[in-house]
Amino acid sequence: MKSLLLAGGALLASASGALASGFQIGLSGQKNIGMGGAGTGLYLDQAAQFYNPGAFAFVGYSSFQGGINMAI
Repeated sequence: MKSLLLAGGALLASASGALASGFQIGLSGQKNIGMGGAGTGLYLDQAAQFYNPGAFAFVGYSSFQGGINMAI
């Protein structure tokens, strides 16, 4: 019984490390990340192509965008 509890505890402890490994890094732009993903249907910046490619119809200027997302 003790070995079963120990194995279950080890399994649960290893699962939290797998969730924190940063596989779902948000590439949708800093404005959309700051809004909690609520800007999916909006044209906020050039990163709108990540969710809504039709938003490029509203692009009226050229620009360059860069950002850094920390995956801890």
